[in-house]
Amino acid sequence: MSSYLPGRSCADTTRTIVKTSAAKASALRAKIPSIAQKVAIAFLSMVLMMSLHGVFASNANAQEIESLTAKQLERVLENAGLSPNMRIDSKTGAPVAIGKVGEFNFVVRSLNCSGTPKACSEFLLFANFPLGRALSVNDMLAVNNYNESNVFGRAYVLRSSGESGEVGIDYVIELGGGVSMDHIESNLSRWGDVVAAFIQNMVASPAAS
Repeated sequence: MSSYLPGRSCADTTRTIVKTSAAKASALRAKIPSIAQKVAIAFLSMVLMMSLHGVFASNANAQEIESLTAKQLERVLENAGLSPNMRIDSKTGAPVAIGKVGEFNFVVRSLNCSGTPKACSEFLLFANFPLGRALSVNDMLAVNNYNESNVFGRAYVLRSSGESGEVGIDYVIELGGGVSMDHIESNLSRWGDVVAAFIQNMVASPAAS
């Protein structure tokens, strides 16, 4: 007696193929969100790296400055249009600059210096104005008036050994703790305004008349 093994019909085979294709498509659809997530993560990582690079570049450009050498001081004064003539203090070796603001000469003395070459963190800018006569009480009152009315700059009087006295104005720039180049340039730009305000005060003040 022969045995019978039932075979698979074409319809059964077709159904199997369809089911298999459907399963593969379903698996592929399941992978699409994962692929999209990986692409998104890679893109965000690239954007983050570019942003960090920009931050580091910005920080490098905004590097803080704690001191200036003679050459650096000369350069920033030139950039500010203050026509520096550089010299060296014979006693301390610190840089000294003779500059010009408008038609008036002024001096920059470097303080708190160290190293070789000397690098300094404090700078005293000052301009003196001979009166061509002896100092009077009115001159002192005019100087006091400036100091009471202005935040920037410090006015003073100088007694000379001769008959002529002097008045003056000074201004300090400090780099201690580190400052930006914009800070230095802003202070140097203000110096011209300080000198102009002092002269206007001395000329216009009733106390100096």
